[in-house]
Amino acid sequence: MDASCTIQDDIHGVRLVYKYVSRILGTYQTNLTFGVFFYEIKL
Repeated sequence: MDASCTIQDDIHGVRLVYKYVSRILGTYQTNLTFGVFFYEIKL
């Protein structure tokens, strides 16, 4: 039980960090993704 709880806490922590980082980089990542997407369409 302890191991599974620890793993769940780690996953929860990673998700929080990911949300925090994705908020900071959200605009950049979105623009980059759309840029690559449209660039591939043009090709």
